[in-house]
Amino acid sequence: MFAALKIEDMKLRSKAFLLLAFNIIGIGIYPVMLKAGAISEDVLSFMLLVFGIATAVSFAYLLASNELENFKGLIKDRKTFYLLAFAGLLDYGIASGLEMIALVHLPANLAAIVRRSWVLLMVPFLPLVLKLKVNRYQLLGLALGFVAIYLVFTSGTLITISYSELPWLTLLILTALSLALANVLIKSRQASLPVELFLFNASTFAFYALALPVAHFLLGYRIVMNFSILDVSAILFLGLFTYFIGTYFYFFALKVLEPTTIGNATLAAPFVTFGFAFLVFHEQVYAYYLLLAALIIAGVVIQEKAPKKTLLRSKNEFKNLLFDISGAFAESKSEVVNAYFSGSGRALAMPIDAELGESAKDVMDKVASQYGCIVFDLKKPVHGIGEKEVEFIKDVLGISEGQVGKSVLIGIGKPESIESAFKDLSEALDLQNHKN
Repeated sequence: MFAALKIEDMKLRSKAFLLLAFNIIGIGIYPVMLKAGAISEDVLSFMLLVFGIATAVSFAYLLASNELENFKGLIKDRKTFYLLAFAGLLDYGIASGLEMIALVHLPANLAAIVRRSWVLLMVPFLPLVLKLKVNRYQLLGLALGFVAIYLVFTSGTLITISYSELPWLTLLILTALSLALANVLIKSRQASLPVELFLFNASTFAFYALALPVAHFLLGYRIVMNFSILDVSAILFLGLFTYFIGTYFYFFALKVLEPTTIGNATLAAPFVTFGFAFLVFHEQVYAYYLLLAALIIAGVVIQEKAPKKTLLRSKNEFKNLLFDISGAFAESKSEVVNAYFSGSGRALAMPIDAELGESAKDVMDKVASQYGCIVFDLKKPVHGIGEKEVEFIKDVLGISEGQVGKSVLIGIGKPESIESAFKDLSEALDLQNHKN
């Protein structure tokens, strides 16, 4: 589909950063297009058309990707299906609806910056949902982001808050909260991108398809299908790019990169908004925005100084460090891997300072079978795992070519099962004296 970009052979992390950069441009234009819909006469019909288009193109992509059977399989996994449908509604329908109400009263420039606070509100969900530990680099970067958001609330004065705008700013904070929870929930479940795109758009389309007649017949909402050229352009942009192409870029990056890295990187999007908001609505860019830019850039730089390892907080008592490397399999075509990885499955790594012998494989296979997961040594990956995935894992764990003596146990399946398998393997293979 995106062959023109010539990025198929790129490393996973490089590809994820490139697609994220493209998406940041789209995110920057998004508030301007959403404001166009917010000031139209019929917001509900506007959003119904947006998600009608997005649902149609994402369904076509689902069929073209031969993923229809995977979607049917997801429906059978009801817990994952409903959770992802809810996450999609939070990310698309609820967030966009709240933001549109606020944009009737606020400039797109301001909305673009406040919306980025979702990265701050996401932090408490990381240990609760993903069991990820937040390091000091992330906290410092997020603190700088918080200072930037405070400057927005005070219009750069550091003292005076505009109480007339406070209710609408609160709606934007709720928008950010909806986005924060949605992103963490999406990260907690595994499904292919074509399946996720269709499910998110379809669930949101169903939401507005129900909301429009209810609002019309019960609340007297007026349906007016008389849109301007700007409205039609906004509908097409949001339906085709924002909630299809751009979303593909974003969720690919979300599967591969750390959530806080993505959140901080997308803080650059408001500066794209500044230019488009001026062109379309003649919104001004104030001097204190330069200070915001400095804070945001500093936050991103600090974020990138953080260790690449994503530590998983284990529930088990054994002391080996576990790392979430699920992003390595964002593009996996292996049926064996995906059978264990889909739904609530994760991929965890446990580095050990030991060389595993040939007999270790039989032990790993036996323990893995007992706990219903896959376990293997990174030096001898199972069938279907290629060099791209291996390089990604080494990159995330910081393993250089010179560290030939280090082995890494990889587990794919439900996190609890992998942790139990790793614990048994640590005892069976006498790895207790080889902890990182």
